[in-house]
Amino acid sequence: MCDDGGTPAEALASTPRQAEGTAVDPIALEPVDEITITTLVEQ
Repeated sequence: MCDDGGTPAEALASTPRQAEGTAVDPIALEPVDEITITTLVEQ
C-alpha cells in the first residue's frame, strides 16, 4: 500500500505528454460518463 501521496513534481512527471515522431498515430477517444474494469484473478 502507498503511504506517501508523492510530490507535485512526481504528479507532473506522470501526466500524459505528446509523443514525437512519424510512427505516432494519435487515437481520439470520445468522452464517457462511466467505464467498467473487469479483472480476472486465477489462483
